[in-house]
Amino acid sequence: MKREKEIEILSYILRKRYDNQLPTIVISNLEKKVLMKNLGEAVVDRLRETATSIEFTGESYRILKRKVA
Repeated sequence: MKREKEIEILSYILRKRYDNQLPTIVISNLEKKVLMKNLGEAVVDRLRETATSIEFTGESYRILKRKVA
């Protein structure tokens, strides 16, 4: 239930930003496929229309930081 509410709120925010033509950056540790599934079809469709996707690969910075400390 909590997860559904989070997705609903995120979808609302992204939809309003889209409707008002505001720039939006989406950052996630999730793989692109998993992120898109979580966002839902309507939000993904809006993002595909106007977004540029940049995917970074490699080890997590947090893990690298812990190894140094």
